[in-house]
Amino acid sequence: MNIIVVLLMLFLGIFSSSGADPSGELSAPTATPAPAAADPFPDDLGPLRGDRAIEQRFLTRYPLPTCDFVDTGTNMNPEPGSYDCLQEAADAGDGAELVIATILPGGDEAYVYYRSNPDGPLEIFVDLRADESGRDWDYQRCHPSENIAEEPCA
Repeated sequence: MNIIVVLLMLFLGIFSSSGADPSGELSAPTATPAPAAADPFPDDLGPLRGDRAIEQRFLTRYPLPTCDFVDTGTNMNPEPGSYDCLQEAADAGDGAELVIATILPGGDEAYVYYRSNPDGPLEIFVDLRADESGRDWDYQRCHPSENIAEEPCA
């Protein structure tokens, strides 16, 4: 694909996604990720510390099948069954990604990305960039539990 076309697509994608949703509902983030890593979970990844390292891992994450985008609003509790697709993928050793969006008590937005990596660990990225707490990202990597909805890590 022509580099000018790619740059134009990126430019239009960035500027068309700006602005708040007047309905008060959260929508899936539309940021264009950087090129995906060749390996879904490289052995030499090491611990991720600091917002920049976590964000870089998030932006270059290996593409996985999408389970769903769940908007909890201010309730902060997803509906029963929201984690079923992710749990099935983890139990089968397959890859899947589930996104949970929440409006925090102060009105800020948070997005939690649960990623069941193929034959690998569960990764949990918490995007707090819209929160004014001073922290942009949280990250956890673990073995998935038998009930991810109740407690993600075994």
